[in-house]
Amino acid sequence: MAASKTLGCLVRSAPYAERSGRDALDLVMAALLDGWHLELFFIGDGALHLVGAKQPSSAGLPGTWKGWKSLPELGPVRAWVEASDAVPGSLDTHDSLLACRETNAGDMAKRLTACDRVVML
Repeated sequence: MAASKTLGCLVRSAPYAERSGRDALDLVMAALLDGWHLELFFIGDGALHLVGAKQPSSAGLPGTWKGWKSLPELGPVRAWVEASDAVPGSLDTHDSLLACRETNAGDMAKRLTACDRVVML
């Protein structure tokens, strides 16, 4: 059996900032379905993807937005948000769309270096 590969994803664009609001989510879902392990890093405006369903409008999201929440069901996912970019209330376990741990730039760089591939979204 081949060893698992890890894909590091830097999510830095705000929800719906791109032509398609699902570009980042679609890419990470495809990677999981292809057998990749994911290391997600939410930085800057990308942290708005974490705002929970109770306040989706503050991130420009529809009330039914739950795509990020379903990722752990598809495969191995570890998610991080840079502490300075944390959205108030977004990391509350009852309100977050994806369980994330806070990290700093130095630790994030080490984790990204350990990934087999890295993409910026």
